Amino acid sequence: MLRQVKEQVYDLVSTSKSKGSLLVRDIAEDVDPSTIEIVIGVGIRQKLALNGLVGWSRMHLLNEVLNRDLLGNAEAMETVSTQVLQNHLMGGTNAPIYYYLENAGRLDAHGNLHNEDSLHERVKQRAKTSYEALTSVDLISKKNRLLAEGCDSFSVLALVEDPHLTLSILPAISPQKIDLEELRQFLLDHVETDAQGKPTTVWAKAVCLYDVLRHGPGRLDKA
Repeated sequence: MLRQVKEQVYDLVSTSKSKGSLLVRDIAEDVDPSTIEIVIGVGIRQKLALNGLVGWSRMHLLNEVLNRDLLGNAEAMETVSTQVLQNHLMGGTNAPIYYYLENAGRLDAHGNLHNEDSLHERVKQRAKTSYEALTSVDLISKKNRLLAEGCDSFSVLALVEDPHLTLSILPAISPQKIDLEELRQFLLDHVETDAQGKPTTVWAKAVCLYDVLRHGPGRLDKA
């Protein structure tokens, strides 16, 4: 019986979608336990779903910025902002933050942090330094910087160059030459992971740059 409860709660947290109607009743002695469906109230269901976010990996954070499944769920965004982001910001690890902070109502109109309440110090620090770090071209060769600077637009460069190279030199492309929706789709189409299924540094950094250009201090629009 407990195993069935565990399985149904796991399914509930994983899908966040109800599959049946609500019914409250006692369980008769002659009822087969395998036929019982465990139903949880809406408030508890939402709490379980939010708790499920706390265990998110960095790949979850990166994918959500591109897929935007949580968009409109301010409570979920707040949970990620206060309980998840700091777990993936050790050292120079590339993890997106502005999408979550903006949709939790913590950024001003220019993408700068204005509400630091309950945020971890790592999140506050990253919010102040990400733009400069992500737009730095110091590690890009002169040849590739010239390639990026000479392209007519990101979309043109993406058509003629290798996807990995395109992502690698993204910081050197003028933001005014980048259509953010095209970049988002490109990142979805060219996900890069290592043998363990973890995001590559190049792809993760590119997603973070998209994040800062769309939601953070470098925002190009408010779409």
